[in-house]
Amino acid sequence: MRKILIALVLLFGFQASASHLISGNFTYEFVSQSGNQRTYKINLYLFRDVTGVNLPSTASVYYKKTNQSTVSTLSLTQASVTTPTNTCNSTINYAVHKYSANVTLNAASVYDFAYSTCCRPMTATNLSNPSSQSIYLTTRIVTSRPSGRQYNNSVEFDNRIMAAPLNTPSSFVLNYPDTDGDSLSYQITNVKGGSANFLTPSNIAYAPGYSNATPLGTNGSLIIDPVSGTMVAQSSVQQTAVVSIKVTEWDKDTTGTFKFMGITEKEFIFNFHNNASSNLANATVDSASANFLSDTIHVSTSHPIYPNSANFDSVQVRLTDPMGATAYVLSAQPTDNSFKNFRLLSSALLTPGTWSLVFDYNVDSVSFMGACNRALVDSTTFAVDAPIILIAAPTDSIYGNDTITYALQHSGYVDSVQWMVTNGSIEMAYGIDSVQIAWGVSGNGPGELSAIAWTYGMSDTASISVTVYGIGIDENALNVAVYPNPAIDVLNVLGGVNLNYEITDYVGRTLLTGLVIDHKINITALRPGQYVLKLTDGQKATIVKFTVH
Repeated sequence: MRKILIALVLLFGFQASASHLISGNFTYEFVSQSGNQRTYKINLYLFRDVTGVNLPSTASVYYKKTNQSTVSTLSLTQASVTTPTNTCNSTINYAVHKYSANVTLNAASVYDFAYSTCCRPMTATNLSNPSSQSIYLTTRIVTSRPSGRQYNNSVEFDNRIMAAPLNTPSSFVLNYPDTDGDSLSYQITNVKGGSANFLTPSNIAYAPGYSNATPLGTNGSLIIDPVSGTMVAQSSVQQTAVVSIKVTEWDKDTTGTFKFMGITEKEFIFNFHNNASSNLANATVDSASANFLSDTIHVSTSHPIYPNSANFDSVQVRLTDPMGATAYVLSAQPTDNSFKNFRLLSSALLTPGTWSLVFDYNVDSVSFMGACNRALVDSTTFAVDAPIILIAAPTDSIYGNDTITYALQHSGYVDSVQWMVTNGSIEMAYGIDSVQIAWGVSGNGPGELSAIAWTYGMSDTASISVTVYGIGIDENALNVAVYPNPAIDVLNVLGGVNLNYEITDYVGRTLLTGLVIDHKINITALRPGQYVLKLTDGQKATIVKFTVH
């Protein structure tokens, strides 16, 4: 009997220590909603050192509402097993096992999910006695918020070992851009063990010289960039370290207040080695663009780049405006999961002309790096187009002999302007900002004013069309007299019968219309100023300019 017990102990001890489960994490995806229920797909990723025993085809996950004690079990089925290419000369060969299952939860509720198993590999340098420590993975889901979004999706992580050579600051992807557009916050948390079936995590002790503040030890450093969701890590000693990072999602409710939407804790494996890195070609800029008076520059690159704004300075990235003055890039954020497209936040609003961007590399810090220390080293230029010019002034009925001033909008970005007019004459031009036109030099009929603006050798044209009335009164004109002029509260109309009137301002806006009754027009509604009166009996018409005091 004693021999059997010894054999069982040896068997269980082998299984526990040989599983070589090196890290893992949860993710979740919103599937559907029905009434007061929400269905989510729960995903569990387990990272296994391939030198250990294989993992089972199912995994048991435990969950409960945060304000209740009842624990439920969810069986996840193994959906895939992938063996990522060993990148950046990593010394760890591993496989990623993905388990998935759907679960229906109550709306407007918060649930905790957990998975645990034993044991960790002995290669975890920063943990105390790792081979006797269990793995505890957890996530928290806010199923919906009555005053906010009715669902949530977790962030997605880069499922690779974070491998890098010694003594070199290296950039890594922490997570991809959030599907729901949530704001994210990050915190390095204690690596956990414990029992998932009771949802009782416990902190695993760090090895001497390691802590939450120094998860890579006193010989290493780890910086998280909360803007781009990337990390910069460095170590002067060979090590394989486990780092747990908590990612919290926040979304604004209908009042504009940020509300907590979910938490996922991800265990990252950092593998620092002294293997010589491959000589990778530098990444280059494929394109850059920006819009007028924006503070954002959109950049596409030839290879994935993980911008880290914590290290931006005048060496890593240089931005120069069309006049040769220096501006600054304050931050960078990827716009998709390829990490080949990102937006830069500039310290300056982008004015028309040709801007230049220079990306460089400085060994003392990292700002634009990709996998395996592939640096973004390139220069590019991009043009910011001037805004479309517009002519601002009346374009409706223009009355003969009117002199009107027209302003050119956005003229502050124009080098020169050429004005052209038909059925009018240029009375005066005020630089490139405006022009004064006297209409009707060719009589009644259409007229047009055009401005050809030149900016940095490129032209833009704006035009307006008008119709001129009241030139050369003929036999079709009414024989009437209108007085007094200036007037105060009434206009007297002498002559004509069954007359209709229309009063407009000098911009052509109709203010008053009606019938002339008892040869009088009430103008008490008009403010002091100049106006145009049009009288018609259905066959003949006349136009009179008058002033109200």
